[in-house]
Amino acid sequence: MQFDTFKTVLRESSQHSRELTEVKDLSELPVRARRSAVTTAEQTLDYTRSLYDTAQATGVQLLALAQDRSTALTQGWFEALEDLTDAAPGGKTGGTKAVIDSTRTTVEAVAQGFTRTAKHSLELADAVVRTAADSAANAIKSIASTQAG
Repeated sequence: MQFDTFKTVLRESSQHSRELTEVKDLSELPVRARRSAVTTAEQTLDYTRSLYDTAQATGVQLLALAQDRSTALTQGWFEALEDLTDAAPGGKTGGTKAVIDSTRTTVEAVAQGFTRTAKHSLELADAVVRTAADSAANAIKSIASTQAG
């Protein structure tokens, strides 16, 4: 997909360059050059948005997968720990139960903290990228509108 897009951009850039060489009146050159630049910028922005959307969706899926695996591993670890303490002389009594419960709470809080931080980081990065893309799109529109005017 990326290679096809790259070929398309090159082909269109070549076409725009060819059109610039066909200019009969030099006063027409800046208008055509600006139009060509706007078109190329719009296509580039659309392509980068598409790539970013794919990367963002992949990041969200990977985060969900990591969260699921973390939950499963933590659960398995605690089940093994409980089996071990059940088999120990005296089992889960008094201090042993308190230590297990405290450890479980701490491990779960750390795992949830990492998950929240990763999710927040993805959301923050998404907001920054989308704001930058919107600013770029507005700049391109501004250039296009001065061309039309």
